[in-house]
Amino acid sequence: MGLWLIQRVRKELGDPGFSEVVAAAAAAPAWRTLIDPDDIGFLNPPGMVEAIAAFAAAHGEPAPVGLGAIGRCIFDSLALDYAHVKGELEQLTGHPIDTIRIIGGGSQNALLNQLTADACGVPVTAGPIETSALGNACLQMIALGAMSSLAEARAVVSRSFPLGEYTPKNAVPEAARSRFARLKQA
Repeated sequence: MGLWLIQRVRKELGDPGFSEVVAAAAAAPAWRTLIDPDDIGFLNPPGMVEAIAAFAAAHGEPAPVGLGAIGRCIFDSLALDYAHVKGELEQLTGHPIDTIRIIGGGSQNALLNQLTADACGVPVTAGPIETSALGNACLQMIALGAMSSLAEARAVVSRSFPLGEYTPKNAVPEAARSRFARLKQA
């Protein structure tokens, strides 16, 4: 469910800015509380903060308290979920994934991008932000003959917009990976 969880938490906690949530989460202890962000209980609960605390309690995780701890719980859990999906895709396709691209608004979240690189063990390229509009414009330019191919369009976009690059820096503790795997199996 991704950043939907953060949007709901923001709304419930007085609508702090996204950068405030990220800064508070970055200052909070890492890997303290984990959740399965894909759990059906997070689809549209009456209260997301309460749903996160209830999930944590039901699965033996400490309940996160405050904006930073809740944000960190969500970001840590999303990064581990991305690593889980990466592993599933590699198993299904028989091909390793050697880089992850994060596009759209989420590409602006340096904390989540770094956590994703760390959890997945591969570099993350973040951006551009307005990918839907850029993709539409590129396809129209190809159709009109202003660009010759999708490869050319991709090259133009890569040269024209800043991209963030994140490499794995910090190993995720094996205990956190094991706890998350247990949550996915529950």
